Amino acid sequence: MVPDPEHKTADGSVPKRKHPALQILRDHSAAFRAYAAAFGLTPADRGRISVPAPDEPDEYEEFLRWGQSIRERGGKSSGR
Repeated sequence: MVPDPEHKTADGSVPKRKHPALQILRDHSAAFRAYAAAFGLTPADRGRISVPAPDEPDEYEEFLRWGQSIRERGGKSSGR
């Protein structure tokens, strides 16, 4: 609450009013929650998004499998 010097009560005291930044914060928080839901950034909305499996193998996954195979062979690379 902030003092509102523009308005005075009958007894001369200064009433307090809601700070305008609070309403801005509420509006932007609601907008952010809507964006987060639309992009699946909340746990509840993450489950609603379905992503099809890729047709081609992922290069990163291939790299990870290659690294795993090197570790299984004792750290010797096959010249890749």
